[in-house]
Amino acid sequence: MAEILQADLDALRGLGKALTGRATAIAGLEIDARTTMPDSPIQQAMAAVGPAALAAFGALKSNIEQMAAVTNSGVRAYSDVEQAFVEQVRTLDPPRHARVPE
Repeated sequence: MAEILQADLDALRGLGKALTGRATAIAGLEIDARTTMPDSPIQQAMAAVGPAALAAFGALKSNIEQMAAVTNSGVRAYSDVEQAFVEQVRTLDPPRHARVPE
């Protein structure tokens, strides 16, 4: 019945899972000024840029989490509509053993 909706629910589920995984990976990113050479200009730049970069990563993570939530919600909505269509078709389709009067 999903053919009616032209939706690949397995692909949508996979996309939701992949997006969730990306958001989790981004949440684990760390920027640490100690990884640069001590007392170098790069260390000062990292100290200045680090908080802004972490904030940008946080915003990106939130956006990807929202995309995952919308994707997963779409899967549920498509599944619900598909089930409703199946039930409606069953009520309209006479049993196979029923004979149509001539």
